Amino acid sequence: MIECSSNSHKKHKFYGLRCGGGKSTSVLIPYANEMLMMRSHKCRIVVNPYCFLNESVYEGYVTTLQQFHDEVSIVAHTASAITEDSVPEKLSIDCPPDILILTLDAAANLIQYHPVLIRTWGDNNLLHGVWFDEIQGMYDEFNFRSVYQQLPLYSSLGVPISVLSGSMPKQLTQSVMSYLKLIPPGERTLDSIDCVHSTDLIGSGFRFDVVLAKNIIQVTILLIEKKIKESQHAIHVLCSSKQECTMLADSLKESIPEVAELHA
Repeated sequence: MIECSSNSHKKHKFYGLRCGGGKSTSVLIPYANEMLMMRSHKCRIVVNPYCFLNESVYEGYVTTLQQFHDEVSIVAHTASAITEDSVPEKLSIDCPPDILILTLDAAANLIQYHPVLIRTWGDNNLLHGVWFDEIQGMYDEFNFRSVYQQLPLYSSLGVPISVLSGSMPKQLTQSVMSYLKLIPPGERTLDSIDCVHSTDLIGSGFRFDVVLAKNIIQVTILLIEKKIKESQHAIHVLCSSKQECTMLADSLKESIPEVAELHA
């Protein structure tokens, strides 16, 4: 992972590492190396899906990098600071911060409302790359967080983009990178990007199929009925909430006699 983040300056990257596996070092180590080598460093944009993560990442980066250099410029913003009409003064067109930490909503506002600013950073060689952390949230929240629809715009900046996740199955990597426009259209492999995956992730033997549906209960029942006809094996359904679990179990009991409903 360290070799990938330090030596591959042009390719997009995917880091599928468990919690504590070192995803943050893909930002920190190359930057610290630049400071120790007294090289000029460019802006790194780190995007987190939630405000509490933004605060945690900011504190961690400040604590770590100020050990190397007291004057490191690290700035964190939420969507309230980057609006359609204004951006903070520290986001100047000719001198961006060393590390810019944004919430997902702030990153969407920046690329949507201020494309000239961020494209100027890229055109003037002031932008090192962009990091999208906790990208697995896109599968859970895409239908009600429209900000995810702005993320593919970052692919046009001409800088490496790194996608990070501590829990997304390896089998979903291709679809995520394709949606973000980080692999050529129609490409069915990941040969054009660098991938780093943990070797100790559980569930690596499973196959995942993603189905987008408006009526989750109805579609799930249809899938279960289809599976029952194909096989006599037990079918396990994992629900995101107790309410959804109860609703699904009640609906299934109308047509399937043996349904066990279990909560934590």
